[in-house]
Amino acid sequence: LWFWRTESICVLGGPLLATVLLIAGGPAAVLCGCAGAAAIAVALTLSDFAIDPPAGNADGEDHDRVSFVAAWHALRKRPGMPSVLTVVWAQYVIIGALDLMLVVIARTALDLGKSGPGLLSAAFGFGAFATVIIASRVSRRQRLASALLLAISTAAVGLLVFGLALNVPVALIVLPILGLSRSLLDGPSKLLLQRSSGPEALGSSFAIRELCASSGLITGSVFGLITLDVWDAKVALIALGAVMVLVAAATARGLQVADASADVPVVEMSLLRRLPMFARLPSIALEAVARSATAISVAPGDVLIRQGEAGDVFYAVVDGSFDIDMSGRRVCTAERFSSFGEVALLADVPRTATVTANSAGRLLEIHRADFLTAVTGTDSSRSAAWGVVQSLTLEAEVVPGTAMQAAADKAP
Repeated sequence: LWFWRTESICVLGGPLLATVLLIAGGPAAVLCGCAGAAAIAVALTLSDFAIDPPAGNADGEDHDRVSFVAAWHALRKRPGMPSVLTVVWAQYVIIGALDLMLVVIARTALDLGKSGPGLLSAAFGFGAFATVIIASRVSRRQRLASALLLAISTAAVGLLVFGLALNVPVALIVLPILGLSRSLLDGPSKLLLQRSSGPEALGSSFAIRELCASSGLITGSVFGLITLDVWDAKVALIALGAVMVLVAAATARGLQVADASADVPVVEMSLLRRLPMFARLPSIALEAVARSATAISVAPGDVLIRQGEAGDVFYAVVDGSFDIDMSGRRVCTAERFSSFGEVALLADVPRTATVTANSAGRLLEIHRADFLTAVTGTDSSRSAAWGVVQSLTLEAEVVPGTAMQAAADKAP
């Protein structure tokens, strides 16, 4: 949700700012504004690396990474994946084509002047911004094919209507709908891709997604150039709408197949959602960390964590009861919907307590890199995780020079 919100704000705010700069200082002001925004983004990004997730798992070994080519062949074999990638490509065809078409439509067909392209792009961005209202509901659905089909069909109808009735009132109605449809194509397609890729292939799979997006932008731009050169803006919009109709028809069955065969860790997500540090994660991030979790069973008397040892694993309790002792003193007992092991991972200190199973139980085991990637990915989850550390330092005796003191010092 946070990603959709940020992207949607930028899709709306970018054209509005460009319009103001265009009126005030012309194209040079717009380019300077873009350069300034990029510089600010780089500065903010470089200053936000408080914690770097270390590589490796509990055994000190990295996950085996899958090459780009291997991931491509693996995705092609997954049921329905070609349809998902086609939808990714199609949404960027729309963006690439409209980037050019809206300039021509604003200046020639609608006679809106030099600020017209920015105003039309802002109308498109307004629809993307409005999507955040329903984004969380869509992203939490177990089945996503219906949302994708509705979005691509709505985009197709909107383009056809815009082409058949090319005027300002229709533009102000249709363009927000197109922006909304495009955003609803983006999130669910990412989730479906994630659900069809193993953790070791996720990076390569998303690289393939970016390749499809880039080829879509190029295709859309070329499509816009050719259709506007051969026909007028009305026919170009109708032709783009017809292409989206074909995409919807060609991918309908494949999207349903991909949806039905997707791996959704429903039980793991439900458990992790109850933990404060994971509660506010966007669904795509929560699903990613849930997919990386490993279920383990323990017997009474098993020692999961020993005080003073290095820590590489976080545990969420599915069932059972676990005693947490610090320096020989009982601190608390962890039961269902609780967790332990986060202090050593967040603060990069030795284990601060010993955890022993006092009954048979089951746990979700999440390795350091996957844990830190999830909880440090957003400010809200990071604050919640450090809040757990701070609460533990208040409940336990903090002895100078100990790991708990180090954790207390590192907590923001």
